[in-house]
Order: sequence, then C-alpha cells, then structure tokens
Amino acid sequence: NPHARMLARLATELDLSFLDGIDVLAAPGRQPGHYYFEHDQHWNAAGHALFAEAIGARFAELFTKVGIP
Repeated sequence: NPHARMLARLATELDLSFLDGIDVLAAPGRQPGHYYFEHDQHWNAAGHALFAEAIGARFAELFTKVGIP
C-alpha cells in the first residue's frame, strides 16, 4: 500500500509510532475478508474492533516504554 508506506516513512522521520491497519487485519492466522464489508473495502464492526485492540496494545506498549503505568 503506497499510502501506508508514505505515512510510515513520515512517522519515522517525525519519531512517531505508526500502526498500519492493513497489516493488523491481514496478520497470519486471520481471515482478512472477515473484517471488511462484502460490497467494498471499508472495515466492518469486526475490523474496527480488531484495530481498536491493536491501538490499545500499542498505547500500552508505548506507555510502558516511557514509564506510565
């Protein structure tokens, strides 16, 4: 995904964390089709829930890294 690569590069340059939703939904063991509406490429409720979990995990990781309980 060229847009995700561009955002990842920008995040790196700005020393920001970047989480690619496509990578989250297509991780090994997952069925990507389960997370999208059948008629288009938008995430359905399951896709949004999975990405929300990934965001929560990333925040926990970052908070631990800087010493926030």
